[in-house]
Amino acid sequence: MNFANYFEMASFSLPRLIKIKDQKVGLIDMQFELGPSTLDTSGRVMNQGSKFIAKIPDKEKYIAYNGKGYASLMSKEDAIELLNNGYQKIPDNWWEKARFL
Repeated sequence: MNFANYFEMASFSLPRLIKIKDQKVGLIDMQFELGPSTLDTSGRVMNQGSKFIAKIPDKEKYIAYNGKGYASLMSKEDAIELLNNGYQKIPDNWWEKARFL
């Protein structure tokens, strides 16, 4: 199933299950539209095409979403490299309004 086809905002499957706040997660719907909206550097609400980095709560790893439906897990050093190449870091509490499956 292509999870991204069913949601307007950035939604994706992860390459493997991760634990977020005591829940095993394999699919994430970012729900950037929920208040307060998550804005990109131009002031627009982020969406399915936005490239971003998200820190996994209570971990040293990051999720990188490429804006085309693919997410990967990476170290802080790799995340910093992507930030220098057009990705945006979203707030560390992103998981509070995301939906997990």
